[in-house]
Amino acid sequence: MCLVVEDEAPISGFIEDARLAGGFEACTVRSGEAALSTFRDGREQCRALLTDVNLGDGISGWELARQTREITPGFLVVYMTGCQSGRMEIPGRRWQHPDREAVCAGAIGDGRVAAT
Repeated sequence: MCLVVEDEAPISGFIEDARLAGGFEACTVRSGEAALSTFRDGREQCRALLTDVNLGDGISGWELARQTREITPGFLVVYMTGCQSGRMEIPGRRWQHPDREAVCAGAIGDGRVAAT
């Protein structure tokens, strides 16, 4: 299962459509706090975290990834952002949304995405 964290409903819906098209199991939440709670309660079932970098109020995607990796070192994280990639230093793999469904599904489902 992929834990998906996106605070904006239209983008969350887009990711859900891509997930369904790709046949991936996911749990979608709207905040970093909800994601951390979900991860702590069911981390044995989680294989990856797909998180927006900017999650509004509360903890950011960066902080969520850091705390997740404190619990499970090396856990796979894919960062999403609406910011132009040249404006932000992003460690690891990133997906700039909105993008095509195939890119999202690929980021979630194939072995190309490496944990950093």
